[in-house]
Amino acid sequence: MKALRMLFLAGMAPLAVAFGADADSLRDARAALEEGLPEVAVHKAQALLKESAASGEDKTSAALLIGESYLQWGSPEKALAAIQPLVGRPDGAAAALHAKILLAQGKYREALPLYLALGHRAGPRERAGVAECLQALGRTAEAIHILESLAKSGEGPAALRLRLAALYVQTARFEEARGLLGSLPATTPEEGKWKSEVEGRLLLAQGEPGPALVLFEEILKSPAHVSESLYFAAVFGASEARMKLYGHAEGARVLEDFISQRPDSAQLESAFGQLERDYELADRPSETELRRWADSPHANRAQLALFYLAKLRAFRGAWEKAAHTLSAFIASAPGHPLLPQAHLLQAEIYERSDRHDDGIRSLDAALRLADDPELRAAIELRAGLAHYSRGEEVLAAQLFESAADRSTKLRQVAAFDAALAWLSQRNFDRFEASYRAFDATQPPESLRSDLALEHGLVQARSHEPRAAESL
Repeated sequence: MKALRMLFLAGMAPLAVAFGADADSLRDARAALEEGLPEVAVHKAQALLKESAASGEDKTSAALLIGESYLQWGSPEKALAAIQPLVGRPDGAAAALHAKILLAQGKYREALPLYLALGHRAGPRERAGVAECLQALGRTAEAIHILESLAKSGEGPAALRLRLAALYVQTARFEEARGLLGSLPATTPEEGKWKSEVEGRLLLAQGEPGPALVLFEEILKSPAHVSESLYFAAVFGASEARMKLYGHAEGARVLEDFISQRPDSAQLESAFGQLERDYELADRPSETELRRWADSPHANRAQLALFYLAKLRAFRGAWEKAAHTLSAFIASAPGHPLLPQAHLLQAEIYERSDRHDDGIRSLDAALRLADDPELRAAIELRAGLAHYSRGEEVLAAQLFESAADRSTKLRQVAAFDAALAWLSQRNFDRFEASYRAFDATQPPESLRSDLALEHGLVQARSHEPRAAESL
């Protein structure tokens, strides 16, 4: 089963914030939150903030409680706004909550350093937050190590061990997953449903989609004690189970229902990403739902629908329609996190239409907006190829080198391209540096030989005395 970034932590109890206030309204607000009534907690804590006689400590506690309540309510943006005055202060509770909010928003690169900066102040939930970020960033082995340490020490609730079991499933350590699941009693209704979800994933990974689907659909049919992250995990599992049983169209239908019914879900982008994969694998995917969502009043869903409609049209080779849809997305979504990818796809469309100057401008726009290292490296690699095709070998080589430095995944191909670009300039010293970087990636012997041969031929054409040695 594909890796799923599941926010087990989002369903856990609120952080153990050190509240020094003894005001009745603050105690009542905290009690409401613990009883699962975040809207009541927000109302009571906001009333305390308005009291001029409240101490600074009480107001800080109230702001943190409002942020925690909004997060439990499923509004991480409002949670972040509530604690904004506390961000950056040397306060462990505020920093931990800030990290937790970023985690709920899927901003793993931003959350991770906040968690790590807590140092010795980090409790089991914060250490589990580190594991969540690491897993989402592809550092699964490190995430497992942290969770195993917590599990062995007996720290933290059962949710942490459920997360560990899920990672065991993801890494095909099925016996360990099964043993851990068997040792976990479900102490709360939600933990029981999380356990069922992980058991479903284990069945799915072992080639039993039918029994897995039963478990996933039981969760979806009984939404009591089901958090947003658990609900989407069950949707994701049901989609994959149906796809394996009945085909990609049936798997896509589960995701379409989720997107239609929950237009404001924090998991919406993940749902669209999985739906894209199902559409690309289906025989005749329809644009109907994407077009309908693009015309809906829900802004985030409409923007995502435009972006993925453009990608689907590009996948089909309908380049003119894709370009029109991309332009609509870019115009309607200033500041959207998918804008760098939109400009990157736009550049590809321009290149296919021989609009090379427009393609370069789109790549420049993508580079200005991209802050994810892997995405930025991919854009640099594409930009390097575009400049190389225009005879701008020096700029191309510099872009290739930057991509190689930034991304381990792209390092081999980017260093290879950088070496070729420097050869085109007969800059043998820079070629040697790029060749060493390429060779350090342990490339296939055929690629190494091709590059060495090209090196020798260029030296020979330049009447270099070392040409014979290189050849």
